[in-house]
Amino acid sequence: MELKRGGLHLEDTNQSILDLPAKYYERVTQKFKFFLSEAVTSNGFSISYINNILSTVVDFYFQIERNGLLPQASIENSPFTQASRKVMVENQVGLLRGIDVLTSDLRIKGGRKTEVEIGRIRDGGNLRPLTNQEQKVIFEGFKSNLASIELELMIRIALETGARQQTICTLSLGCIEKASDELEVDPALNSVVVHAGYRYPADTKGGSHNRLVFSRKLIEDLMNYIYCERAEQRRSKNNSFFGNDLNNYVFLTRNGNPYFSAQREVIARQQLENIGDQLDSVMNTKSGQALRTELIRFIEKLKNIDETLCYFSFHDLRATSGMNIVRNLRKKNYPDSKIFDYVRQHLNHRNIKTTECYLNFDSEIEEFKDIQESFSAIFNKEQY
Repeated sequence: MELKRGGLHLEDTNQSILDLPAKYYERVTQKFKFFLSEAVTSNGFSISYINNILSTVVDFYFQIERNGLLPQASIENSPFTQASRKVMVENQVGLLRGIDVLTSDLRIKGGRKTEVEIGRIRDGGNLRPLTNQEQKVIFEGFKSNLASIELELMIRIALETGARQQTICTLSLGCIEKASDELEVDPALNSVVVHAGYRYPADTKGGSHNRLVFSRKLIEDLMNYIYCERAEQRRSKNNSFFGNDLNNYVFLTRNGNPYFSAQREVIARQQLENIGDQLDSVMNTKSGQALRTELIRFIEKLKNIDETLCYFSFHDLRATSGMNIVRNLRKKNYPDSKIFDYVRQHLNHRNIKTTECYLNFDSEIEEFKDIQESFSAIFNKEQY
């Protein structure tokens, strides 16, 4: 059993996906979970990364069942134990409501790392800002159509606005149309603010108000996408809860599902239940797994352009956006006080220490390199 370059795969257990015998611990999914548990300690993978892989496996079996991709008789036993648990969600006026969500035992327990590694920024996780070369490779991939148009636009939004995955995936059609209308009224504007969180459709971390600055070019590209045949077909799918309503998501999967379930959908579904409409009592909430899967596939394709490209998470794009600002403003000789204010507003930081990490990032990297070179010089002198 070996780790393959570029990631971990269910096939690494050398079993069929339908190898589900009576003994629970002998089932392929449980063996894969054990295999990944060992990878955390022996290969340095993070628990969150491993659980993302396991979430993909769970979704894979869910899709087989929902879409009838295999005869029921071929699935001898359940690949994992399902459970329903209640999650409290805050609505737009601050009231908490409980919703039932499906989960499984295919997860590895463990806390997040508290230490910050060299070359990473602590901002809702240990984030790695991408280099200019890596960003160049990404855009070369866009030109070569290696990414879906949905993934391309979401990456561009992340790099330009610094928005989190949750916010980007829950943007509504109305958000973008309103921004487009504002640009039409004033042709001199080069950018426009899209509000998120608080009482606005797009969700944010903790519901805090966030002002996202979109360029005119990005809004125009988003409007072209919204009204293209591909996007309209996705909105027409049965899984598309809002249909052609302006509350619908900008980005949907090919099945019409959101990439990330928004609070507005949770609230709308509960309102339908309260007035007696027939609706499934258990909402299969989405938390970005489809986006993570698309991103991994895109990166694997990008490695054909540059095999030295390192894997990165979607959240790393947020740190990249912040560092792009720091480096560009420093080239223009802006004082650090101005850069600090701009980065803090851009990334909507509550803790000033988080913003300071961005301003100190390059100097800490250089300091680390200097120390490494000093030790290397001493070592070389002792050898000769």
